[in-house]
Amino acid sequence: MNDSLKETVLPEKLIAAYSDADYVVECDSYSFVMKIGSHSQEMDNILQQHAATTMAIISAFNPLSNPTDEMINIQNTEKLGNELRQRFISFKQGLSKSTHGEWPEKNFIVIDIDLDTAKEIGKHYKQNAIVFYEKGGVAKLILLQ
Repeated sequence: MNDSLKETVLPEKLIAAYSDADYVVECDSYSFVMKIGSHSQEMDNILQQHAATTMAIISAFNPLSNPTDEMINIQNTEKLGNELRQRFISFKQGLSKSTHGEWPEKNFIVIDIDLDTAKEIGKHYKQNAIVFYEKGGVAKLILLQ
């Protein structure tokens, strides 16, 4: 988690749900799960393949965690994908969901992105949080609200 916890307007229950979620990374022919507070050798390997040291998981689903019509979520995800392509940022498809498989949300695993840019994009798509990872470290929940 990050230092902004004491400054957030987000309810503890929502933060706990974000912290406990499974962040599924789909890479080529395999997938793996990242967890907040945990190291990921698989992600380190992907970062090394891209000569990168950082990544972020960013979604455009359910702005401000308000359940949103599926078509709007799909349109927002397409806009986010287009923005990432225009910025020439390398990314992969991902999925976040509760540990029980509830509320699945498509997202993007954005490779070689700095924290400030990741936060800017997350805020633009009205997300409450993103996940940020530095090679050799642990996945961190970064609160945006």
